[in-house]
Amino acid sequence: MKNNRIFCLSVLLLPLICSCNESEDILPKFLCDMLSKDYAILLAKESSETENYVAKELKDTYFRCTNVNLDILDDIAMLNGKNFISLGNTEQFNGIQARKKIDLSKQALNEDGFYIYTESNNIYINAYNDRGIMYGVYEFLENTLGVKYLSHDYTYYPLSLKEVNLYSYDKAYVPLFPQRAYLNTPVFDNDFNYVAHMRFNTDYAVMPSYMGGSSLWHQFPIPGHTVGSILPYTNYLEGGVDSNGMPLIKEEYKEVYQHRYIDDKVVNNWYLGELDLCYTNGVDYNISNSNSTLNLMIESLKEILTKDTTCEYLHIGQADVAFSCPCSHCSESASKYKSSGVMIRFVNKVEEAVNSYLRETQNGREVTFSMFAYSYNVQPPVNDEGKPIDETVIPNKRVTIKYAPIQADYVYSLDDSRQNDSTRNQLKKWSVLGCDFMAWTYATIFSNYYYYYPHYQSLRNLLTELHNANVIYEFDQSLYNEYNVYQQYLDAYVFSKLCWDIDKDVNELVKEFCKYYFGDDAYMDVYNFHMLMDGHYNYLTTKGITLDSGGSFITGTNFPYQLMNKACQYFADAIAKTNASSSKQKETYIKHLEIASLTPLYMSLRFYPYYDGVNDEMTSSLASKFFDLTDKYGVKKYGENSLLTIANLKKEYGI
Repeated sequence: MKNNRIFCLSVLLLPLICSCNESEDILPKFLCDMLSKDYAILLAKESSETENYVAKELKDTYFRCTNVNLDILDDIAMLNGKNFISLGNTEQFNGIQARKKIDLSKQALNEDGFYIYTESNNIYINAYNDRGIMYGVYEFLENTLGVKYLSHDYTYYPLSLKEVNLYSYDKAYVPLFPQRAYLNTPVFDNDFNYVAHMRFNTDYAVMPSYMGGSSLWHQFPIPGHTVGSILPYTNYLEGGVDSNGMPLIKEEYKEVYQHRYIDDKVVNNWYLGELDLCYTNGVDYNISNSNSTLNLMIESLKEILTKDTTCEYLHIGQADVAFSCPCSHCSESASKYKSSGVMIRFVNKVEEAVNSYLRETQNGREVTFSMFAYSYNVQPPVNDEGKPIDETVIPNKRVTIKYAPIQADYVYSLDDSRQNDSTRNQLKKWSVLGCDFMAWTYATIFSNYYYYYPHYQSLRNLLTELHNANVIYEFDQSLYNEYNVYQQYLDAYVFSKLCWDIDKDVNELVKEFCKYYFGDDAYMDVYNFHMLMDGHYNYLTTKGITLDSGGSFITGTNFPYQLMNKACQYFADAIAKTNASSSKQKETYIKHLEIASLTPLYMSLRFYPYYDGVNDEMTSSLASKFFDLTDKYGVKKYGENSLLTIANLKKEYGI
């Protein structure tokens, strides 16, 4: 149902991106009630460990929902007239594939896609890779049985089903991106079941082989900012510290890292304990052939890739600093090529040398290298006419750009008319380089996790823009160090669903999530909370207020008492209704509601000093309510920074 208060981001009229072999005008046909027939799970005799794993997943979940046990067989003769659910390359599927010319190629299914087909009440699920077969089973369980994978610790299972209505399938399910993930706390902590249920494919949580694995990235201790692992400065320490208390690097290696010249001496340029590289040393100049940044990087990567003989991708990620190397060489090169061009020229040289070495020593092997467009080098190396500055700033074929617009406002897509000027159309300018792209987008207010921020409303347009820009990996980063922030699970759910069907209605996905996560008695109150807050965000934009990712607009003035009181009341009502219900999952739903209520409670607590008529007693009462819940559920963090802890927040309120 539409609501005129919703956060109205412009929605494009899009062609169907998830490919489908059946006509859009043909609705699925009812075939049978599966519980009225005998079914078994059919595998090929040479089935993979993933097919065996997911067959058991299917068997266990089907039993949990229906109390009906499905045998797992690998011989059609053992069916004894039963219908079957075929997984993988069974003889029966192979015959149908040849007859129907079903295309399971990597190109057709964008690596992780899958195909589901029904014939004579039998169900066939197959894919290009094993992950796809697993995702196909999860799609069948969701669509046919009504299972809902919602968070790391909660899946909705319909219990004691009396019928399972099977409708016809003849469809390829194709993700927008071969690699995709919404980074939240369970993904960061390698919760593989959650990653699989969300149908992600990411180097941040590499699934085990029995789950089909993940795309083959080299695994660094820190997957994003990797140069510190490739060329750790600790290898070149002299001993002692400089005048700022930072480690001293040996003289012959100082110019490998960010530096400046003071009185003809080389001084390393640290930033909040981080030290990036000098990316012109060895490209535009070098202090020696052996000690240049370029040469040391090449030799280190040769050693790394000699040990890791299977990876297909490796990320050369700059340190997380706010500025590039300030040395005269880098400053001069950046004035000519821009900082992004300096980085591309460096990575191109690395790629040429390392892949030449790999081709010679490992039977023609090549690796794809990615590099950031982030922070100080997020601006593309193009001239005033929007063309590449010269041919040296065009990435090699085996170099991809990982675009990370951290300066964006995350409630808008990148090209939304309300997006900030420094971000809008930036990716389009990058696209003139003609290379493949990866994206690292952002999803929350990192300084205040409990500030409401409806990033999910931007996702449909954002994912479409990235798909149209030839992005092969979309990584949407949210908070990653606190489980008890509800928004991360809702956002991940919407992200996941849109990655597989961009035409889905975002508000209907929100309602669907709320229904199964909070229960029938409470979900409309939570949904109305979202519509209230989204509507208010839309109202703020009509007043010309920028919804910046730092959250500076989230003040008591912009979020008045009446609004926040109503937001809190929605959860009070939802909790009261659930407490009064006879639901068998009452305790779970109350937990979900109380954790979700931390957002309006926190915002109200922060705004109370600015509201007329709110006294110290009211503030103290609300603080007690908020902190009672954080204690109850073990909340530790309310922001990314190490100081943004609930323990420190309590001190602000004298608790």
